Amino acid sequence: MKFLYCGGNTMDNLGNGFLDIGAWYQLKTVCPDAEIISISNTFPSKRYLFGNASGMLLPGKNKRGAFDLRLCFDADYIVFTAACLADYWFKMNAELIDWIIQTQIKVVILGASGSDSGSFDYDNSEQKRIRDIVKKMNFFLMTSRDQATFDNYSDLAEHVYNGVDCAMFLNDAFKPSKMNIGKFDIFTFDAMKEPDISPDNRVLRLCHKVSWIDSFCRMLRHPKRVLQLANKMDWASEFPEDYLQLYGNCGTVYTDRVHACVAALIYGNKAMYFGKSPRYGLLPRVLQGADITKEPVELDLEYVAGEKKKQLEFLDTIFNQQVA
Repeated sequence: MKFLYCGGNTMDNLGNGFLDIGAWYQLKTVCPDAEIISISNTFPSKRYLFGNASGMLLPGKNKRGAFDLRLCFDADYIVFTAACLADYWFKMNAELIDWIIQTQIKVVILGASGSDSGSFDYDNSEQKRIRDIVKKMNFFLMTSRDQATFDNYSDLAEHVYNGVDCAMFLNDAFKPSKMNIGKFDIFTFDAMKEPDISPDNRVLRLCHKVSWIDSFCRMLRHPKRVLQLANKMDWASEFPEDYLQLYGNCGTVYTDRVHACVAALIYGNKAMYFGKSPRYGLLPRVLQGADITKEPVELDLEYVAGEKKKQLEFLDTIFNQQVA
């Protein structure tokens, strides 16, 4: 059994690395003998020039037939995570989509969502466009990460499960080591000004938009914003594990990044969410009524462990029992 796993792009959004770690854990746990080809889910015209992924595109690389590493392997399944079921993703990956339809390779989406994830606050025409394309694929399996995705797209895949986000498996896949710096809280605010909060503990400031700091192009376009962000950051890294060490050892995370919340919560710590991302839809799936936008909350880890166990059992049934 061979999986072609398309992930990465942590420079754009460090949380993508959390999804990779959780997705790899699920695949390796359920299919320990399978070959997993792990490559970046990067479309041909996208290039990091001076650390910037979106300011420039290399001339001519957006033409059909440009080299795409994702098309260079034979596999039984092609695997994606998260916000694939949206117009923007299909538009950027048009040639890949054509290849998927032509080859009829089995498509797997773990922790699926749409409209840049979670909340379906777009008109029905987008859903129709997505559905019309997906119906042409060999859409083998989908686990959703929010109720809206399951409700809207559960009829499209051969095998479907109302599941949880891939990052909910972080505590199974990675164990943070104990740090020696005492108690601390974390501020991770990339899209908004920090709220007026004064925790009792020391505050460390992180950034999930690594390319914003290490970006010559963005410095030229938004010098004030980049300098302000870089000046206040205590740590920025392309290694997801660095962040997991911090989120796993902190007291409370205050953030506008959904996956900063997930990382803190799944390690038994508190988090409070201030953002407006549609990714927020994956949090109510596991919070059991707690309002993370009102105050710092914790996860019921026993409940989440049960949900993850059921999801792994579903995957095992499909990949090892039914397929066999």
